Formats: sequence, C-alpha cells, structure tokens
Amino acid sequence: MIKLNTIIKRYKTVSTTCIGILALAASSFACSESENKLLDNKTLNELFGQLANNNDHTQKIVELNKHLRFITTLEGTTKGNGTLKIHNLNLRLFDQHDDGIVYEGGSLKFDLKDLNENKRKELIITGIIKYTGDDESGPSTYKPLTLIYTYDCKAGIFKNMYKNSEYSIELAVEKVEPLKCN
Repeated sequence: MIKLNTIIKRYKTVSTTCIGILALAASSFACSESENKLLDNKTLNELFGQLANNNDHTQKIVELNKHLRFITTLEGTTKGNGTLKIHNLNLRLFDQHDDGIVYEGGSLKFDLKDLNENKRKELIITGIIKYTGDDESGPSTYKPLTLIYTYDCKAGIFKNMYKNSEYSIELAVEKVEPLKCN
C-alpha cells in the first residue's frame, strides 16, 4: 500500500481535494476482512437483532490483543434469547423471554477494555437484571450486573475476576483445550 506521506512528498502540487480523496481511498483499502469480523457491542446488538427469533447463529472474532484472538459464536433462539460462546465461556447475553427473569432492554452490554494495563483486554459484561416473578401484575425488581472476565495465559482459559451479583449468565460449555499465551 502506498503511504499518503510518500505521495505528498512526490507531488507537492497535489490539491487538498486530491489529498482528501487519497486519504479516504487509503483508509478503505486498509480495512481487512478480519477487521470487519471483529466483535464489538454495536455489532453484537445488530447481529442479535438478526439472530433473535430466527434460531440462527454466526461467528465473529474477539481480539484481546494483536496476538490473541478468539472465534466466537453468537446464537439466537426462537424465544428471543441469545448466547455468546468464546473459548471456555458460554454466556447468555440476551434474554427477552419472560420466565421470571429478563434483561432490561433485552440484552446485556458487552465491552472489551484493558483494565489492568497488561496489554490484553478483558471482557466486561454489564446490564440490569429484571426479576418479574411468577405474577405478571406484581412489581418487578431490578438489580445491576457487572462481570469481568480476564484471560489467564498460564491456565489458558478465561476466568472471572469480578462479579457483583449472584445471578449467573454462564451456561454449560464443552471442555476446551487451554490456549497458552505470553
């Protein structure tokens, strides 16, 4: 790929408009297919909208750093629920089916941030759990939920490093081969 600075040095008379067009072209060519497959909260919610109630699934990539990526599977059910499967975790991030508990807004928020400055992002799950109970006419109770999962390179698995609620979004998962990292 030709760098924009090289073009400017070679052609000092290039107009501002041309430079703008070249910058746009360079940025669009810089996007690779794998970058378009990276999962973030906005993408997650858009995908769930497509998967929910259709009993469908898709795969995306979660990148903890440049050298540590995981293929994740997002699944939606016909009842409006959905999961995110990543390595040793199977997390119910969407719950719209009222069986006594639903998520406020239908989903939990998924985010990736390096919280402990180890150059590896943590999975952060936040949201509000709405306890509707058995009686639909009765009052609902709302409780905040925050979960933080970190990837333990020595063990080769995700581990929960913070949880502010007894409510669990973790579902059963098949045993996985640990993935060691630096």
